[in-house]
Amino acid sequence: PNADPGKVGVAGFSIGGLSHVVLALKNMHIDAVISLDGSIASVGYLEDMKDQYYFQPERMRAAFCQISKNKNNPDTNPSTFLDQVKFADTHLFRFADLAHQDFNTYSIFFNYLFTNNVEGEKAIDAYPMLCRLNLEFFNTYLKNDEQSLNFLTAPPSQNGWSEEVMSKQYRPGKKVPPTQVQFLKLIREEGADKATHIFEEVRQQTPEFVLFDKLEWRVLLGLGNEFIEKTELEEAIKT
Repeated sequence: PNADPGKVGVAGFSIGGLSHVVLALKNMHIDAVISLDGSIASVGYLEDMKDQYYFQPERMRAAFCQISKNKNNPDTNPSTFLDQVKFADTHLFRFADLAHQDFNTYSIFFNYLFTNNVEGEKAIDAYPMLCRLNLEFFNTYLKNDEQSLNFLTAPPSQNGWSEEVMSKQYRPGKKVPPTQVQFLKLIREEGADKATHIFEEVRQQTPEFVLFDKLEWRVLLGLGNEFIEKTELEEAIKT
């Protein structure tokens, strides 16, 4: 009963850190995605995915957090997908000295804690950090918590963590371009001047953005005719 269906976050480990990304690409109701050493950062999976229809980082609208191993050898777990996300905030955290299984709770408890396996000491030490990053990320994008965002974007040392253990990268997303439907609605409701201002803002940050191609200009012509019929001649001319 306390769940807010208007704020949805998903997290996945390994292959789940790939499937949840695909889910967010297909479902714009997802607000935040965490990939825990997910296959979205696997060289093999990336090679298989790059020609697939759903591999469209530019469609990502959910805030995206990639938490991976190999801090000192990042090419082993490339951030290819994350680097191509334009219109959503992205966070990248890399840990040193962790293995793939160290990013899930089952391994921490049953492979290390319950067996007193001394080989898991670094994983056990890193586990609270992993949990805290997940919590602060979801608080940021599901609860609009500014303190959590400050935590995520601060240097690791400011949060009491060694930068030898973990690295971070944060990139705010660009303003999301309007769809054709949204743009036409904007002209109808707020006028051509407002719509033109927003269009120019988007073009400045994303020069390659195309709202209407050479054939779709007829849509604007039709809207202009709507204004003429309503005797709003000034808006018709601007449109």
